[in-house]
Amino acid sequence: MKNKKWLIGSIVVTLLLVSFGMAQTVPAGGDSDPLVTLSFVEKRMTELLASVEQIYAKKGESSGTVATPQYEVVTVKAGQSLILSSSVEIILRSGDATAIASFNGGLSDLTGGVDLDQGTKIIKNHLLLIPRDDGRGLKAITDLYVMVRGKYTIIP
Repeated sequence: MKNKKWLIGSIVVTLLLVSFGMAQTVPAGGDSDPLVTLSFVEKRMTELLASVEQIYAKKGESSGTVATPQYEVVTVKAGQSLILSSSVEIILRSGDATAIASFNGGLSDLTGGVDLDQGTKIIKNHLLLIPRDDGRGLKAITDLYVMVRGKYTIIP
């Protein structure tokens, strides 16, 4: 009997504490949780963009958007080699190709999480990264379409 009273008392106290805790939450729109209008957000975004433009102007760059290199679709004929500079990203879209490695290593297959050694078949639609400017690239077995972001050279 004592255990039942103690259990019921504990439940009542717990419910009271929970209810009291809920009553203490701040309603939306209060000082500690204000509502935000679209005009406020637009004003803050304009201020932020102006700050970014000032930072780039101080570095000698033009204000406005910073150009990011885009992927270029490159056609490589069978038998040709695509030699890539450092930090170039490539994606083989069609055709068959093998990796051209260097004495420093191969191509970084970021999708597969592996290093592609000399002569390894390139898997289509995998993102590859060229870590150094040391002659790495692709050898086209068939005609290729490759998406390239960065500097490259096609060698016959």
